[in-house]
Amino acid sequence: ADVCKKFGYPIDSLRPEHLAGDDVQTLDVLSYEIKKKEKDMGFQYDYVLLLQPTCPLRKADHIKNCIELLDDKFDSIVSIKNVEGDHPFRMKRIAGDRIFNYIDQGFEDMRPRQKLPPVYIRNGAIYLTKAELIRTNSTLVGDNCGFYEMNNSDSINIDNLSDFYSAEFIIKNS
Repeated sequence: ADVCKKFGYPIDSLRPEHLAGDDVQTLDVLSYEIKKKEKDMGFQYDYVLLLQPTCPLRKADHIKNCIELLDDKFDSIVSIKNVEGDHPFRMKRIAGDRIFNYIDQGFEDMRPRQKLPPVYIRNGAIYLTKAELIRTNSTLVGDNCGFYEMNNSDSINIDNLSDFYSAEFIIKNS
């Protein structure tokens, strides 16, 4: 807020302090904001588009494509990326001083990543959902969820310094 004021940008409101901490879930903030905005505006939103600022390499075309995908068939669209080498068949869990396969197939899966079945993860770049899901089901991702696959470069989600440097490198070299 102070930075916005310094540069002359208007601030229409700030969320309450209990919704501003590191442990606050995005869904709680969205629920609060939807209720507040709908009350202020006097109507209900049909859709909510969440664009997290930690995904700076998402492009306008990605958003447009997600909007085009959302129809009567889906109640939400989520952007995803292929996990590639970070496959769940390679993941471990720790119990005591030992590691175990996170997914127990009964054997240690040593196949090259190219031979593993494709697996995807939400990349955090785009969530498009019917507002009713947030209002009544307290969820951002519905049961009838479609997907929009993005490449790994556009999917960078800045959670640490390494992610920041990767994003900075891609931006400078694009």
